[in-house]
Amino acid sequence: MDCLYAPYEYKSIEEVKKMLSINGFNNFNHLTRGVKIDQIEQVTNNLPYAREKYGDSQIKIICNKNN
Repeated sequence: MDCLYAPYEYKSIEEVKKMLSINGFNNFNHLTRGVKIDQIEQVTNNLPYAREKYGDSQIKIICNKNN
């Protein structure tokens, strides 16, 4: 039921990276591909209206934490 009741807050990938940087993370690797049903895959493949529906899609990042 999260899709109906969880609050939604849009953040661009640049905003997410900035927040992570402020909290000591670096060396970002944005994962941009997935399976056909992933929002990322639909946006990457420019399917009709995917960017309008999903924006930057799911933001999946692998990064390092500074000590």
